[in-house]
Amino acid sequence: MRSVNKKVITGLINVKINVFIKGVQGHKILIKATAVQIFSKSILRASGVIRWAINGFKDLIKQLNNKLVTCYLINLSSFNEG
Repeated sequence: MRSVNKKVITGLINVKINVFIKGVQGHKILIKATAVQIFSKSILRASGVIRWAINGFKDLIKQLNNKLVTCYLINLSSFNEG
């Protein structure tokens, strides 16, 4: 019996993130980032790569300014190459 869920993809996932950062004084800053990770996982685990990218981006925001109040995740899209 064929199982599509067990298909394994190997390649690159590019996660493009646009984030609006709202500073203490209300200024909005748009930051664009691309997280790239080589993966060899099942399709069902692909969302874990997106979570990895978001968590890494949150760490970057903390390094930029620990006084940031709010950050908005505006656009998150991932696609497979390879």
